[in-house]
Amino acid sequence: MKMLLIGGQALRQLGSSRHTNDFDYLVNDKSTTQAFITSQEVDYINANGNKFFSEIWKLESDNNSEIATPAALLELKHILWFSIARILTSKKLMRLNLTLNFFVAHLIYRFQQSLKNMLAQENTMKSQKPVI
Repeated sequence: MKMLLIGGQALRQLGSSRHTNDFDYLVNDKSTTQAFITSQEVDYINANGNKFFSEIWKLESDNNSEIATPAALLELKHILWFSIARILTSKKLMRLNLTLNFFVAHLIYRFQQSLKNMLAQENTMKSQKPVI
């Protein structure tokens, strides 16, 4: 079964300094509609058990890596933040905000790199003399 790493371990692979020992995966387990499947070491978020998670799973359909894309991770963090903001301590909310800030910074960096590459290509094309 395809599993995409999400949560703290995914953040660490993207460069976050967040410390976590647990593993979280996004899956699409057709054998159950349970949205959250938990165990001692690993937690699974089941796309088959929740419409929002199903939409994220669809967005990740072309992702052939073992880790969810930063955009999917950001969406998952947003829903987590809004879902539990009412019941968590301010310390937990601060950690979630730091995670969201990390994602936004990561996405801005990727956008800037793409923009620089496009401008460099455009400048290269302008500097080349047409061949007649």
